[in-house]
Amino acid sequence: PYGIRNLGHIVAKRIVVQGFIASDFVGESEAFAKDVGSWLVKKEIIYREDVAEGIEASPEAFVGMLKGKNFGKQVVKIADL
Repeated sequence: PYGIRNLGHIVAKRIVVQGFIASDFVGESEAFAKDVGSWLVKKEIIYREDVAEGIEASPEAFVGMLKGKNFGKQVVKIADL
């Protein structure tokens, strides 16, 4: 609906604007999964999950996620497997 704003700042500050298209990296997904999987097993990557318990907690968890109240990955746990 509108063009780039503050284009003068982009030029004056020599900012590089570049898009990202996920499909450009489709061929690298297998290597990525292998590398990241091993890093997770070795605990070289640490991640956080915010877990809400039960389907009845999902609306509140969703709204909280949109408001930035969660940390890390928001998960709603429905049942134990």
